This record gives sequence, structure tokens and C-alpha cells, in this order.
Amino acid sequence: MPENTAPVAPVKRKRIDHLDTMRGMCLLFVNYFHSSISLAFLQYVSAICVHPFIFMAGYFYNSKKELRDTLHKKLRTMILPYYLFGLGYYLLWLLAFRNSDRDIVEPLRSVLFMPTSAFPIEPSVYFLPMMFSATMIFALIVKYIKSEPLKLAVVLAVTFVGNIWTSVFTVRLPMALDCAFGVLIYIYLGYHGRTIIAAVDSTVAHIDSDILRFAVFLTVSVVNYICIISNFIPNLRNGVWSNIPFTHLNTCTTMLLWVYFFRWFEKPRVFAPVRRVLKYIGENSMTFMCFSHVGLYTGLFVVERLPLGGSLRNILYFALGTLAVVPIVTLFNKTKLHYLFGK
Repeated sequence: MPENTAPVAPVKRKRIDHLDTMRGMCLLFVNYFHSSISLAFLQYVSAICVHPFIFMAGYFYNSKKELRDTLHKKLRTMILPYYLFGLGYYLLWLLAFRNSDRDIVEPLRSVLFMPTSAFPIEPSVYFLPMMFSATMIFALIVKYIKSEPLKLAVVLAVTFVGNIWTSVFTVRLPMALDCAFGVLIYIYLGYHGRTIIAAVDSTVAHIDSDILRFAVFLTVSVVNYICIISNFIPNLRNGVWSNIPFTHLNTCTTMLLWVYFFRWFEKPRVFAPVRRVLKYIGENSMTFMCFSHVGLYTGLFVVERLPLGGSLRNILYFALGTLAVVPIVTLFNKTKLHYLFGK
């Protein structure tokens, strides 16, 4: 398969609209997963909420960049913000529970090197060291293994180790390394994503009828959904992968279906307001990710003081929990804080 061979020059990458929209929807799914407002679609959400971010890391990976440059960038945009946010959340947590008899060492240990443990306030931040570890492992594989079949074999072996880690060992690896092992396959697939999508596009092109294409899309979506709900709920942070082959097949199929859906979603003018919202979230997805629980805590604080219940309360909680992060995003975008995420 051809490798990504983008020029090394630091040009500003052109954004791909349907991928930004897709990121935005994934972030809303992350909030849905964290809010626990309903179990109705939890299994489906757990199969797709963060995996596209990992896939896109491979999709945009530049194999021509020097390894030390990749390391420097990932340290600055993943590890530095991880420790800044982690220590900040720990201090806030200490302030909130200063008069309690809670263990103050375990959360600090979690912040320093074990983000899959008792991380204070915002456990979503574990995503940063996990992505750092997965990206650097993949960078090493790409640099030092030239044979494509051998690359794939190594990626599959490492992924399998990550998938079975928590069922074999009682100790988690530092810096979410076991999680990074388990998602390595998605970076690899993203790295070859252009080739994979082009091959599927070529197959779809043989279906002349739009109605038949829709019927195929709907059939695959329904079968995939049945497979997802037949599987136990996977949880990436906790190292729960359920039935490993089904989990990966479901996730990869869902991501491919989403690519086609969001390509189509870019066209109808009636969806323009929704697209703008999703793109805004997608373009600032890492900020939304790192403040997901903070926003939801804010939303919960508000709705608990309102005379509401049932679905209306849940919808308002979810909406306010997402909107509460917007001022933080604005602060990041209008100050030098946005450099934390490499923008």
C-alpha cells in the first residue's frame, strides 16, 4: 500500500470538512457516554466515540518527518498539556476535598504516570498519553520495519497484547500504554485510510442506482448495529474489549459507514446550521475532550436546581454540559493556549 508522503515543510494543513463534522459528532458521543443519561445507545456509542480520532491520527501521519521532530511535537501537544491539565485538576480536587479523609496520594500517582487509575475530575485526559504512546510506537514501526506484511504482523501482535492485557495481568501499564497497544490497529488503518477508502469507493462506483446504494448502506448499518448490541460494552480506558474480533470489526465498519454518511451530510443545505455546530466542535475536539467532565459537572449543577425531570432534564443536562465548554474553547483560541494543541 502507498505511504503518506506529504512534504516536510510546515504548511498549514487544509481541513477536510466531513472529517471535522465527524469529529464533532464523535465528541458529542463522548459526552453522551460520560453523562450516563441513558443506556439506550451506550453500546453503539462505545464502539465509535473515540476510535475515529485514533484513525485520523494515522490518516494524517507524515512518514517523511524525522522521528525526533514527531517526538518533539507530540511531547508539546500531548504530554505537556496532559501534565498541565492533570496537575491543575489535582489541585482543584484537593481544594474540593481538603476536609475529607480521601486518599490524596492515589490521584496524584494517577496524574504522574497512571492515567487509567483514579484520575481526578477529568479522566478523559488519559486520551493524551495514550495517543502519544500509540503514535510513537507506530512511528517506530514505520521507520524501522520496511516490509509491509511484517509491519501489519507487528501491529496486530501489539494490538492483541493490548486487547488481552487486563484479562491476563492485574497491573496496568504506565501512561495508558496498554490502551495504546490496543488501539494501534486503528492508527495503522488510518495510515492506509486513503487506499482503503479509495478501494471501497471503486466498489461502490459499480452500483449505478442511488436507491440500491442506499439499500446497501442501510442493510450494512442494520447488520452492524445488531452485531454491536450483541457484543458486551467495550471500554477503552478500562481495557475492556469484549469479543475482540467483533469489537474491531464493528468499529471499523461503523467508521467506514460514518465516512460515507458525513460525505453525504455535507451537501444538503437544510443541515448547514447543524454542520456549523459539529464542525466547530470537531475543529476544537481536543479542548472539548479535555474538559468534557468539567462541562458536564457544570450542566449537572444547573439542572439539579431546576424543577425538571425525565427526558427534558437529560436533554438540558447534555446540552448545557456541552455548551459550558465553549467559553474555555474561546479562551484557548484567542490566547496562546491554543499552541498546547499545536494550532
